[in-house]
Amino acid sequence: MKPNTNKYFLILLSAIAIAAFSCNNSNDSSKSSEEKSVKVQVPQEQSYDNKKTSLADEEKSSPLNFLSIGRTYHKQTLGAKFVLNISITNKATIAAYKDVEISISFYSKTKALIGNESKTYYDYFRPQTTSNYEEKIKAPDETVSIGWEIVHAKAN
Repeated sequence: MKPNTNKYFLILLSAIAIAAFSCNNSNDSSKSSEEKSVKVQVPQEQSYDNKKTSLADEEKSSPLNFLSIGRTYHKQTLGAKFVLNISITNKATIAAYKDVEISISFYSKTKALIGNESKTYYDYFRPQTTSNYEEKIKAPDETVSIGWEIVHAKAN
């Protein structure tokens, strides 16, 4: 062989060795990453059950985060009675609630709070359902507007 050919041969041989070495290292590192992920992976059934239990616990421990209340009202033509249309919605996916207590507030034309009243609905509120109620309430004479909110509920 000629001296120039030896240089080219040596350079080519070095390039092939470097390429082969780097391919082996990348395969080894990817294998170890895959092996690590397989070792820590939790079976899907157990993971689903854990998530379901965790969600149920959260829903049961904080019912006010999953209950909402809709409201419309109108004043009766005679007297100081108001007719309230109340809808209570349970947005939880697993937990049911019962004995929902609401606070009803009466406001004057200047938006001053002039009275409060509470009402408890002794009923079951299943997940993903809405229950509707109509209430006739005597309000203080100066009442112009009414508001209400859920203040307490029990997990079933």
